[in-house]
Amino acid sequence: MSNETANGALIELAPSPPEVVLQRMGVIQETMKKAMSAGIHYGIIPGTERKDKQGKELAKPVLLKPGAEMLCAQFHLAPEIHTVMTVLQGDHREYKSTCTLRHITSGSVLAILSGSASTMEKKHRWRTLQRLCPECGAPQVRASKYEEGAWYCWEKKGGCGANFKAGSAEAAELHLQEAGTEENADLADVWNTCLKISEKRAMVASVLVGTGCSAVFTQDLEDQKDFEPWTKAKDVTPEKKNIPPKEIWKMSPGEMRAFENAFLLQWDMEFDGDVFRGEDYDPDCMKWCRDTWKKMENGELVIGKPGTLVKPGTKGEA
Repeated sequence: MSNETANGALIELAPSPPEVVLQRMGVIQETMKKAMSAGIHYGIIPGTERKDKQGKELAKPVLLKPGAEMLCAQFHLAPEIHTVMTVLQGDHREYKSTCTLRHITSGSVLAILSGSASTMEKKHRWRTLQRLCPECGAPQVRASKYEEGAWYCWEKKGGCGANFKAGSAEAAELHLQEAGTEENADLADVWNTCLKISEKRAMVASVLVGTGCSAVFTQDLEDQKDFEPWTKAKDVTPEKKNIPPKEIWKMSPGEMRAFENAFLLQWDMEFDGDVFRGEDYDPDCMKWCRDTWKKMENGELVIGKPGTLVKPGTKGEA
């Protein structure tokens, strides 16, 4: 096999024998089984599992940055990342990173891939508006799940603990307060976050291509959308968007940390009770949380050693 360079010269492209390719894939699979841990090096998304009739897992795990770094160390690869920042309107910024994956010994370039991140992304651009308590003024008012139209000021989150019954003047005032989203006024707080996300996306993409491990791992959760593990709730009105159900407050600190890690892996954002209410309310997210709590309660998901959720009997179970 040959290829033509820019100056017209012909160079021979020597393909690796099939045995070498199979050996490399075997090494990656063995590394995943023996050296990598779910929740640290790759992600097992609760709810996306799908097996064939023989019990073989069909869903590919997501390669995380520590896993990509391990593969770089194993194959002696050096990622070289170059990032260009563009200032957008309204103090927003976009970061575009290009990762060149180079073999340390030979200096050969194995892959050049790009990734980007921007403060215009929904999770960075918007912030949830909070209702203010009529008693103490704290932005910790939540709708009661026990009495429709009633409210309370959440003491555990810094509120005063006051309760406002349905039909009261305070409850009517809270109902009229605007709840939804507003533009993030502190964009500088997420500039570095977007930079790191851009670099991570470019690096993981280059490692997937450079090592040829896309058959084992995936990068984007979009690859798993065909599984449709969740269904959307119907006719959810703002009045019915309550605080997180009581199951979450029954968790031990260890269970809560594992749940938050699984939530971050699934939704690419930190867990916050506000995901259950306001304009950012997502019925898919709510359904995922309820299903995950149910699986934890039934013992279908347990705490793994890395501090995330795994199936009982799998590698990494605490």
